[in-house]
Amino acid sequence: MVSVIVPVYNIEMYIQKCMDSVLKQDYKKIELIIIDDGSSDRTGEICKKYAELDERVLYLKKENEFPIFQKVRELFQPPYFRNTSSLLAI
Repeated sequence: MVSVIVPVYNIEMYIQKCMDSVLKQDYKKIELIIIDDGSSDRTGEICKKYAELDERVLYLKKENEFPIFQKVRELFQPPYFRNTSSLLAI
């Protein structure tokens, strides 16, 4: 099982492409964990819909605990953890 953790904040324009990219991988033993840091746009709504439709998606919402990514990095260290945010062209 591979866990893909995606910290998000107000990225409604990009989150569907991100989730589709992860979920369409050839390797199917994937869980997608979305950690929303208090988005005020439609990011949460979009993520909840994906979580309802695909059991591999887990959506968690926190209320503005920035920097959430630093907390995630403290829990998961290389080589098993990789920051993919630099791969997104925003």
